[in-house]
Amino acid sequence: MTSEKVPTELQYDGDNYKWGFQIPDGEQRFQWFKLGLDPSHDRGTELQRRYPDPLAAPQGYNTTPEKMTSDYLTGLRAHVESVLQTKLPQGALLSTAIEYIITVPAVWTEAAQDKTRACAEKAGMGAGSALHIISEPEAAIIHALSVMDHLDIQVGDTFVLCDAGGGTVDLISYTIESIQPNLRITEASPGSGSLCGGSFLNRRFQKFLEDKLGNEEGWDTDILEEPMRLFEERIKRRFTGTFGEDFIIPVAGIADNAVLKIKRGKMTISGVEIRKIFEPVLKEVLNLVVNQIKATKKKTKAVLLVGGFGGNAYLRDSMHQEVKAYNTQVVQVENGWTSVVRGALMKGLASTTPSFATVRVSGRSARNHYGIRNEVDYDSKEHKASERKWSAFKGAFRIHAYVNMLVEVTADLSKIPTHRLTKTIGADGEMYYELEYQIEVTYYSACTKFELIHSGVNYGPVTAEYV
Repeated sequence: MTSEKVPTELQYDGDNYKWGFQIPDGEQRFQWFKLGLDPSHDRGTELQRRYPDPLAAPQGYNTTPEKMTSDYLTGLRAHVESVLQTKLPQGALLSTAIEYIITVPAVWTEAAQDKTRACAEKAGMGAGSALHIISEPEAAIIHALSVMDHLDIQVGDTFVLCDAGGGTVDLISYTIESIQPNLRITEASPGSGSLCGGSFLNRRFQKFLEDKLGNEEGWDTDILEEPMRLFEERIKRRFTGTFGEDFIIPVAGIADNAVLKIKRGKMTISGVEIRKIFEPVLKEVLNLVVNQIKATKKKTKAVLLVGGFGGNAYLRDSMHQEVKAYNTQVVQVENGWTSVVRGALMKGLASTTPSFATVRVSGRSARNHYGIRNEVDYDSKEHKASERKWSAFKGAFRIHAYVNMLVEVTADLSKIPTHRLTKTIGADGEMYYELEYQIEVTYYSACTKFELIHSGVNYGPVTAEYV
């Protein structure tokens, strides 16, 4: 069996584990564990609380988000390498440099991005510049804008990218800055997202069947297998919400029942019933979209729908009705099911071969207010005496002006020649080196680089530890 995507799922048996399609149907497994890399964002919703996954495995003492993410990526990397060995000659494979690109949600903190990189490195996917971390909506917008020749794109146009997947829905907005020679875009607002993806439709459909058939003679949970497969492969993807749209599912073993529309082992489900299954999920998604449009504070030309759930016609039409008051279009992107991986590959190729760059991101919206921890003279009227420290150099008590700590950077000052440093005598009569420096911060799609600058000379990256 081949598939464009593989489930992000794990199952443990002692020190061994299965991942993705290796896990047999109907058995417990871990899902959505990568979201645990960013505990600062509680992406839980009422949907998640009301419709928990019946196959979710209980959390174990050794199943941390970091371990599970590393194990899953290890399995994925090993599979990729085994497939490449069957596709490429051994000599070509050994002489070809392989770089991995990892995508993360737009709302993730720098700490979560750093954890993701650490997990990928532990999984053997490389390190440093050979390992790329890119935000999922940014990857998706790169693919979306590159295939939307039919849409009249002008400088100043703003788009909302809605990546509606199985578990999560992520959004971010961009404004067109220039068109020639390449599309250049800038973030119009920070990303947002929640747990309200298409898999919640499956959970609601299962509960619908259990509530409707659970008391009928002949009912057994084994009956669910075929209806759930049909819902995933046909009903969920084809449902349009139009009048008279009915679906027939097998319910073998349950007696004929005119009230329940069951005849000869088959049950008819009306479009009205399917619509009720969709409604609470759609409500969550539409709220996210409207809030993202408002956050841009600009006229939004279109919402670009990508992701597996994003291909559903009923979601598209419902969204169109919701945003028409803003004079905003809704466009389902070609190959939206795989837009994130396609866009990530395009960005990765562009980083090594600039001619591949069809869309460039030139600016980003800050997720936080950034500053540095500063040291000032102690003032008994403003500061706590317990926090003061004596400075022999200043000959006075000093205190740190605290902010909420985001990251602690440590620079190797031995890289700076001592003859470039200024010598001065402190209040205690001792000689000190006085260092004036800058920490240059560069923000990429889903990672941040810190570098030491002294007297106009760049002394390279510094160690960054997120807290």
